[in-house]
Amino acid sequence: MKIRHSKIQMPNDEGHFTFLETDNVEFENPINYFASLNISAYMTFGRETINANNLKFPKETIDKTLFRLALEDWEKSLGEYKSIQLPSNLIALLDAKSKRDQVKLLKGLSIAHNELIAFILMAFEKFGYTFSSYKSEYKHRGLNETDLPKLIYKDTEGVIKTIGDTVLTKGQQKQVLEHRKVVTSKFIDKGEEWHCFFITMNSIYGKENYKNGQPHLHYISDKWNIKRKDIVEQLGNRDYKLPTLPHIDYHTYRNPKKENN
Repeated sequence: MKIRHSKIQMPNDEGHFTFLETDNVEFENPINYFASLNISAYMTFGRETINANNLKFPKETIDKTLFRLALEDWEKSLGEYKSIQLPSNLIALLDAKSKRDQVKLLKGLSIAHNELIAFILMAFEKFGYTFSSYKSEYKHRGLNETDLPKLIYKDTEGVIKTIGDTVLTKGQQKQVLEHRKVVTSKFIDKGEEWHCFFITMNSIYGKENYKNGQPHLHYISDKWNIKRKDIVEQLGNRDYKLPTLPHIDYHTYRNPKKENN
């Protein structure tokens, strides 16, 4: 798995943004996948902290020390994931024999991001499910990408901020953010069995007509009698077409000590 690092400097030496990105991955060991992401992130930000404080150490010493600390940090995180008590209905999805049974299990289900990762890891360790991750992104039609600045983002107060030159007005920049289409999907696979959880920009920001703006995941599996490759292809399109799918209430984080049923 390749991890790309990029940095965009903020004006007036106010700091910078650091981005870590990966390509789509298929049929991976999820423990290795998330370990690589966590270790890479830890080492990247560790080096930035060292550089920001102008600390002078040999590169080899820095790399060895950061890797050791990053590995310890990941092992701690892995232990925390394994200690999470997952919703029983979520685990039962793996044994459900029909679409009807799965829809019934999903009714009222609520999970957090850390619980989804814990579920993916558990499904691999206990049941042998591999992990795949896909992402597609489309900007709104008619946009000339050469007009885009290096970065457009909203600050903590919701104000549009720009880094780099652009001819776009603030209103047009807001449209770029709000009308782009992003779909991120997570698959677990074992033989012909597979389960897919995916989010869209609208679903995660509560812009779909669901529970007064409740962020949510969409779910589909092999029990829908649609080929996996067709699901991957559809989710990679600007305007995907799928049947009506069950929703799962989604939260950024939930205390792993809290019991879920």
